[in-house]
Amino acid sequence: MMSMVAEPIVSLPERMCRALLAGALLFGLAGGGVAAEVEPPNPVPTPPSAKVETFLNLLADPDVQALLRRRDRQKVETPAEAAPPKTMAISLADRLQGIRAHLIALADATNSLPREAARAQSMLGSALAERGAWATALYFLAFVALGFGTEGLFRFGMRPFHRWLLHLTLETANERVRAVLARLIYGLGLVATFGLGSVGAFLLFDWPSVIKEVLLGYLIAFLFARVFAVAGRIMLAPGAARFRVVPMATPAANFLFRRWLVLGILIGFGGQTISLFSRFGLAPLAGELCLDGLGLLVLAMGLDVIWRAPRTGMTMETATGDGKPPLRHLPGVAIACSGALVAMWLLWMLQATEAFWLTGFAYGLPLAIMVAHRSVNHILRPAGSAVSPADAATLDVIIFERAVRSLIIVGAVLLLGRILHVDFTSLTMQDTLTTRLVRATASVVVVILAAEFLWRVIKALVDRKLAGNMLKLDASEDAGHAARLQTLLPILSNMLLVVIVVVSGMMVLAAFGVEIGPLIASAGVVGVAIGFGAQTLVKDIISGIFYLVDDAFRIGE
Repeated sequence: MMSMVAEPIVSLPERMCRALLAGALLFGLAGGGVAAEVEPPNPVPTPPSAKVETFLNLLADPDVQALLRRRDRQKVETPAEAAPPKTMAISLADRLQGIRAHLIALADATNSLPREAARAQSMLGSALAERGAWATALYFLAFVALGFGTEGLFRFGMRPFHRWLLHLTLETANERVRAVLARLIYGLGLVATFGLGSVGAFLLFDWPSVIKEVLLGYLIAFLFARVFAVAGRIMLAPGAARFRVVPMATPAANFLFRRWLVLGILIGFGGQTISLFSRFGLAPLAGELCLDGLGLLVLAMGLDVIWRAPRTGMTMETATGDGKPPLRHLPGVAIACSGALVAMWLLWMLQATEAFWLTGFAYGLPLAIMVAHRSVNHILRPAGSAVSPADAATLDVIIFERAVRSLIIVGAVLLLGRILHVDFTSLTMQDTLTTRLVRATASVVVVILAAEFLWRVIKALVDRKLAGNMLKLDASEDAGHAARLQTLLPILSNMLLVVIVVVSGMMVLAAFGVEIGPLIASAGVVGVAIGFGAQTLVKDIISGIFYLVDDAFRIGE
């Protein structure tokens, strides 16, 4: 009741004050204009009326000013009334309507694209008139040549290193790992010296703003293409099969390397050209249409790789001797991959950014894991073997392969969270349900990867020890010790597996917000009850383990 009564008392002076200030402002502007035209010689001030005097005294009252300030503060702090929640059907209808409007706008932009491109080209030509378009192109070629020149000097200075690299026999896994690291360092040196000679030399001079923007953008695009070329040579090695990281035949490696290089050129120079034209007058919808066209070219390259790649030695399964049929030639795989690429392009065109990245990660992450698995097994294969055995991976292979796979998955999760604007380090009350689920899922992925990596390492250690003990069972002096280990190690590995599974399960529940304290307490109570009820069984198991450790009985006695 007090708020209902007090509101007119507070709002009335407020409305009067605002009306008075607005009227005074308008009157002052109009009066100023009239005064500029008439300018009376001696204006006589008019004393305020009694009502105005009363109103001004009321505004000067401290209580009224406090009420007005409190009223303004409440308006600022009080959030606006939330709109009624939309049903799923209404949300879907709104989304479809937005997609339809976007497609209509793109169709309209298609008709005006030639005119927009010609206008942007004209504006760019006018901006480059100070030096001239041909002179700018010559500057670009000169700095590119300077970059290749510094790269050539680096190659000349690294000739002893290059000779050492070529003379590696690559028979052992250690030599192959050193060769991969050496080629990686060498490739980074090539990119760094090219960038220093081209981009670094360009930044030493003072350029007009437009010339600097154009030249620097295209030099960075060329450097981006050089990075693609170096990465492709390290992974595919089209001219040196024995240095190839990803196992495949030379025709397939040459085919993929050419497509990979064209992809880098398309993304670098195509993206820079569209960005430059947008800077000089290309409409946003026209620029978006150009990006969709660039994406269509990338889609065509992806379909070309899927359907036209050489069949001989194209897949890692054939090259690594697993005995499996080539993955690309399985029924439906090529169609599924093509459908995924087409779906990604459609999502990109429809500006469904989140769905685009989710589809891309769902499609690319298994491919990256498969390539990493095959590459690690190929590099760390046993000495004197052309292929890596399918089911006899060593401990080093298991550790390195699982570590690389974990890094790929964790990096993909972090990158996806950054793209979707999910902060994995903080939890606030403003987080939506989707954000909390994404953060919890990322934590669960990390926990599962760590648990799986730990179990694989333990299992590999146990298997290697058991394989070594099998050779000692026939020796009379070591037969007893080997027999005890043959019995104890499987029991120990099973116990560790149970511990890892239980701890990982608790961490997963904690990641989803489940209070695990009561669960741990309940498990302790249940464990005590089971211990009292089955103490004879537990005592027999523990006694049997100590009998084997103390060598009181031997297997077979």
